[in-house]
Amino acid sequence: MTTQTQEAPKGPGDVTRFYDDLSDVYHLIYRDWEASISKQAADIQRIITQAFGPVTRIHDAAAGIGTQALGLAKLGFNVSASDISPEEIARLRREAIARGVTCPAEVRDMRDLSGVGPVEVAVVLDNALPHLLTDEDILAALRALHSIAARGVVVSVRDYAAVDRTGRRSQLYDPKYVDGELVTFFQIWEFRPESPVYDLKMYLVRDRDGQLTTRRWHTAYYAVTVDRLVELFHQAGFARVDVLREGFFQPVLVGHINA
Repeated sequence: MTTQTQEAPKGPGDVTRFYDDLSDVYHLIYRDWEASISKQAADIQRIITQAFGPVTRIHDAAAGIGTQALGLAKLGFNVSASDISPEEIARLRREAIARGVTCPAEVRDMRDLSGVGPVEVAVVLDNALPHLLTDEDILAALRALHSIAARGVVVSVRDYAAVDRTGRRSQLYDPKYVDGELVTFFQIWEFRPESPVYDLKMYLVRDRDGQLTTRRWHTAYYAVTVDRLVELFHQAGFARVDVLREGFFQPVLVGHINA
């Protein structure tokens, strides 16, 4: 027997719907979510310390279910969090309670962070920024981040300059067994004609002794290059931007408030 979720509509609410519907199973994308929480927090801590020295207060402006924020809180940072998805924020709060860490979290669009902070460093990780589909929206988000961060901002993105934009692309996540089910995630990308925007369809297939259950989600990304992001960082008022190609699972841009 096969079942499917209703595909999220295209439009302004697409990203919110995508992550709301994904929130209960997002951790299954990882081979080991708990290990990823710890590993990413350690990597981010090293990047922040090398860039800015000792830091106490961090805001995660695209926190999702807490993969980065929970780990940073566990390391002792004073972490606050926000995300556009109410369901992901609700799960982050539950996960923080379960782990005994403090991580205030609220629903916010990263283009409007009024009322947040001030903090020393703001982060937007795991390719969240390219959910904003125009330079104007990305610039609005970078200006909002600049307004709350006294020291700087850390952003990680895919290396879209290396992506083939013809035809379709697919990505298969590591299949694994969970409670007797073989769980497989995969995604398909398709670029829109004459556009840097691509549609992403995410699929989850659960196989329990040949009985299949499937779910499907749909969202869009702007394949903005690192070079273009550096330009937008400067337009947003950052004095210096460092691009790190090593030390994290994606390229990292570090925007400094002061040179």
